[in-house]
Amino acid sequence: MRRMILGAVAVMSTVAATGLVVVSANADAVSDDPVNLGYYARWYAVGGPDDFFIKDLHESGAAGDMTHLAYAFANISPEGDCDPQTDWGDYTWSVPAADSVDGVADSDDQALAGQFNQLRKLKELNPDLHVTISLGGGDGVDSPGGGEAFKELAADPQTRAAFVENCVDTFLRGNLPVSSHMHDPNAPERGGPGSAAGVFDGIDIDWEWPDAESRDDFTALHQEFRQALDELGDEIGKHYWLNTTVPGFVDSDNAGFDVPAVFDAVDFTTIQGYNMYGAWNDDHLTTNHHAQLYDGPDNPGTSNSTAAGIEYLIDAGASADKIVLGVPSFARGWTGVPDIDNGLYQIGSGPADGSDGSAEDYHVVKNLPGTTFVDEVAVAAYHYDGNDWWSYDVPETVAVKTQYSIDNGLGGMMIWDTRGDMYNDLISTIADTQAAA
Repeated sequence: MRRMILGAVAVMSTVAATGLVVVSANADAVSDDPVNLGYYARWYAVGGPDDFFIKDLHESGAAGDMTHLAYAFANISPEGDCDPQTDWGDYTWSVPAADSVDGVADSDDQALAGQFNQLRKLKELNPDLHVTISLGGGDGVDSPGGGEAFKELAADPQTRAAFVENCVDTFLRGNLPVSSHMHDPNAPERGGPGSAAGVFDGIDIDWEWPDAESRDDFTALHQEFRQALDELGDEIGKHYWLNTTVPGFVDSDNAGFDVPAVFDAVDFTTIQGYNMYGAWNDDHLTTNHHAQLYDGPDNPGTSNSTAAGIEYLIDAGASADKIVLGVPSFARGWTGVPDIDNGLYQIGSGPADGSDGSAEDYHVVKNLPGTTFVDEVAVAAYHYDGNDWWSYDVPETVAVKTQYSIDNGLGGMMIWDTRGDMYNDLISTIADTQAAA
């Protein structure tokens, strides 16, 4: 059944009838509380009119609702480098009072400024929030981004070991390189030994995606990080988090994951329950849900769904309570979509025009002209104005997915990203649903 909604949505009380058999929570769960993880990306604050600051996470209430915040991304290289960014944002930029979490501007004599100092302040105001540094991100093994860097550095045992040591030393011990903002000789120097100690509580690995050739290297990287974090934790007297991510359409043809070994090493693994469909090219112009929990019976495309990915992981040996279900705070769009069945499964003329290509933030799409519909079978939402068709999640579908994670003994929920949910509609829905369980 597809139902039209015109304004604010009410939380659905039941989950679609089809899907994963309920699994009991494992006694070795990460913690008694479910994970509520959000990502904050370094490019949110670059001195532009649309900047989204860490202070906004506090003022919206999102920081208080989340259990974990991942800062994306560290700079990594095939040679094993693991570095913050000194050109903008991370720790050399002086944050003015108006953009600061506590309303206090950075001063020239601070060894730590910028976003890292804001994260420190955010944790002081939200002591239950765990902040991790995310490594890699974004690009696959055949492109020049994080995936390619991971593939090369992890293939060599010495480079891999150096990479792990570099990440731990830089981000967890906090030994940032000494640098000035934008390498300006007139700007104050920041960083130095221990300057960022205590800012980060662990490592988030975002290798998109290992192939069969990298399977053992992917496992070794996680195992070596686990060992390093445990050794540091014993020294410092705290637990350091380690988590990784897998695609939502994991299947038996994706041989890059030794599921039992990786799950044994990490505290939890996020499954990206989004980007299953999109107007990537002329072969993908049929509208479809990019973040569906279940596959709909009328789906003309490949049978992708988050529930199927979770079933695969459990069948492959994953602990259910270490699986964290990821939802998007962004929409995927098509344009030139005919007004048949409200545009669902129809052939468009190309990608819709969003702020990031064919993608657009949830907080933007929810206010566009047109109508929002909920597909209760697929547990997915879409927005249609007679021409542009957007697939996304709304509070109603996020609540159902969160309840699904609870009913199936999963480890919690994740959202990419916090800016797309800048008014805390989706993150708060996750927190409220978890609290009511």
